Amino acid sequence: LYSACVAGAISEQAYLEGLAAAGLEDLEVVERLVYDQSQLVGLISCEIPGLELSEELIQEIAPEVVGKVWSAKISGRRAAQ
Repeated sequence: LYSACVAGAISEQAYLEGLAAAGLEDLEVVERLVYDQSQLVGLISCEIPGLELSEELIQEIAPEVVGKVWSAKISGRRAAQ
């Protein structure tokens, strides 16, 4: 669940700081997809193995997380050595 960001995730800032600490620089979020309700229904229904929720409950949960679940494409480069 954690790897699917369902059980929580680090903040964008903490993620960027981790990339910088690993030696990347010129970091930039170049694309972000904020999932809408229908995408969230799909994620909850299909992407979480072993999670057995009724369609009714999924339809109830999805609106509660609209705008809170997203993915990002981040650009950066490895620092010169």
